[in-house]
Amino acid sequence: MDKPKSKGQPIGWSVDEFFKTQKDERAKAPLLHALKQPVPELRLAAAEALGRVINEDDVKKALKEVLNDEDERVQKTAKEALERISELEQLEKDDAAEAKRKGQELKS
Repeated sequence: MDKPKSKGQPIGWSVDEFFKTQKDERAKAPLLHALKQPVPELRLAAAEALGRVINEDDVKKALKEVLNDEDERVQKTAKEALERISELEQLEKDDAAEAKRKGQELKS
């Protein structure tokens, strides 16, 4: 997404830019807070950003809560975010199992 030149920046752009620069605990709290705001576009952008990287129980819980959001776009984005998190968890498990298997092969 191109960087807007006016003050009329889309909400999703500003949330996304914040997230890119704050990929740690400082990003999580404002994004979780954004999921509870009355502006659907803000909730949508927050759900998308949370599903990209942050894989923690409180994030998954918050995303599950917005699966019943009044805005269908927010519901869909929360579902996609949870699916991304699930895929990341599976990849981490697969990597750990592969590393364990290789470690056992080296000991043999």
